[in-house]
Amino acid sequence: MAEDSTLVVPSGRACTVCKIWKPIQHFWISKRDGVLGRCKECTKSYQREYDRKNKEKINARQKARVSKAWVARGAKPKMPTVETPEGRLCSKCGERKPRSEFTPHSGCAGGLSRRCKTCAQKQHAEWREKNAEHVRKKGRETRENIYWRDPQAARLREKRLRFNLTAEQLSEMMVAQGARCLVCKNEFVNSFSNNAKPCIDHCHKSKKIRGILCNACNTALGMLKDNPDIADAAAAYLRKHAP
Repeated sequence: MAEDSTLVVPSGRACTVCKIWKPIQHFWISKRDGVLGRCKECTKSYQREYDRKNKEKINARQKARVSKAWVARGAKPKMPTVETPEGRLCSKCGERKPRSEFTPHSGCAGGLSRRCKTCAQKQHAEWREKNAEHVRKKGRETRENIYWRDPQAARLREKRLRFNLTAEQLSEMMVAQGARCLVCKNEFVNSFSNNAKPCIDHCHKSKKIRGILCNACNTALGMLKDNPDIADAAAAYLRKHAP
């Protein structure tokens, strides 16, 4: 009878590098003995150190691999950019320009891009105009990913940019108010879908910031059209019909 070749994975083991016992989720699975000896953290540290020490070798290997792939596709190998003390030759317009006219690029000879800044900007503008719908779609996806990753932080960041506030200024305002709404005096709750979340209140005419209110009070002021007379009339009405 053939032996059962089912791979048995233990519940955990000690890392051969840091010598700390960790659950199996901290190790990569190996087809030979079920799990690798080094934990993921130690393996990543080793890989980073290796990449740092062998950066030039890795870059040269990558360049050779990319060049070979392009040649296999039928493309002609790119000629090295001619560079002299007088400047660098742009591969697009063919003009010789100073090194300051080229952007840094670690993958190109001399550490500078083959195209000058003017040609690169022109080509990027043409590509964006030609692929406008794709650019808008990617922009929307990026904004949505950033927003839903942390909605509260995204909203506060948007408010700071809108009202030209720094994070320190916003923090000082919050501390000065005791992290409470200036109207209802309730404590703020950092929740995206909660009426107690902080909102920056401002005058819609002068654009001047008045303070930080909870979402409910800020919405109420907007519904009252920011008019003190209407607010006083509403207060008198509530007092008159109070139980």
